[in-house]
Amino acid sequence: MQTSSPFLDLAYKEAETFQNNNVAWMECLITCDCTKSIMELGYNILVRKGKIIPIEKMTQAEKENIWNSAREFSKGRLDKEGLIKVAKGLVTLEYLLT
Repeated sequence: MQTSSPFLDLAYKEAETFQNNNVAWMECLITCDCTKSIMELGYNILVRKGKIIPIEKMTQAEKENIWNSAREFSKGRLDKEGLIKVAKGLVTLEYLLT
């Protein structure tokens, strides 16, 4: 999908990669700064455009679901900053895949 933002285009390409090999992509989200950065940029763009709700404004249940998923996928390998980036990546991925 082509958008008005080359950074959002990159996020869409990451979502396509996830669909092709979700296990490998998730490992990249956890271990590769470039994947985290692309998805975080996508998150920021989508928040600015009003397409997604920022994590801090989500319901407590939604926040807990995202944080639990980020913790589960990272398996204790990330600090708080890394978990935040992964959580933003997961929110972005969910939007891009729907």
